[in-house]
Amino acid sequence: MQPAYWLVRSDILKARAGLDFSTIGSQPESAQKAALFEAVTMMQLGAMPLPRYLQLHPEAEVTAEDLATIKDYLAPWSSPIPALPTNPDAVAPAASKPHITQQSLNGIPYDES
Repeated sequence: MQPAYWLVRSDILKARAGLDFSTIGSQPESAQKAALFEAVTMMQLGAMPLPRYLQLHPEAEVTAEDLATIKDYLAPWSSPIPALPTNPDAVAPAASKPHITQQSLNGIPYDES
């Protein structure tokens, strides 16, 4: 049993190093956002929860509904993506183009500033 405990303990320590919900509230808002957006990305990539954890706890698998709930929670922190012009003649010259917020890999827009 002891080696199994060590594996679980190691996984817990690694996870807390990346995202610790007991201390996240004391971090600056930008660090909180970054940690939560990274968690969403990891869930979408299937890297979280760990596959060996899912073998023992299949009910912990993140569903599309779970991801939608988390994204809805994070949505107020995200700025909307401006609509792009559909008419190519309406596009401003490169020097005067407005700043456009990029879409992140996890589907949640982010502001580069």
